[in-house]
Amino acid sequence: MSIEQLYCRYYASPLGKMLLIARSNSLCGIYFNQRALPLALNRGIFTTNAVLDATEKWLNDYFYAGKEGLRPPYQLNGTAFQQEVWQGLCFIRWGHTLSYRDLAVRLGYSPKAARAVGSACGKNPLSILLPCHRVIGSTGKLGGYAGGQSAKLKLLAHEGVDTAGLKLT
Repeated sequence: MSIEQLYCRYYASPLGKMLLIARSNSLCGIYFNQRALPLALNRGIFTTNAVLDATEKWLNDYFYAGKEGLRPPYQLNGTAFQQEVWQGLCFIRWGHTLSYRDLAVRLGYSPKAARAVGSACGKNPLSILLPCHRVIGSTGKLGGYAGGQSAKLKLLAHEGVDTAGLKLT
């Protein structure tokens, strides 16, 4: 059984270096930190492909043109629940936030599923593209974020969210 080649590229975002990882025809990771670096080094080649080009264009539009274009093709690997949460993130519009509890309810779950939703958000492999930074605690606490809470605050401010009332956890 052969292992599919991964294509990798670093992207210099205003929030710091990000690692982009793609298969031949789909994006599989955008990471702020280096948690995916071993996978990239073991199975990836640092080169270009059309998916990485499209991802970089999307990120440039997001950061520098202040808009979200058509998302590049992506493939999510996770549990059915995680994938449902990750897809649900796509419906939180630019400049808006939603609580973990409200996202659980919007997806058809009990408000008590808020922690499970938060856990799924924490495993989101496509930071920014699937905007888990737009999900906050119902009491105004930021909640976690793989890129760190300061990055989450900066992303929300970039989108025009009033962050004055948000609390670090």
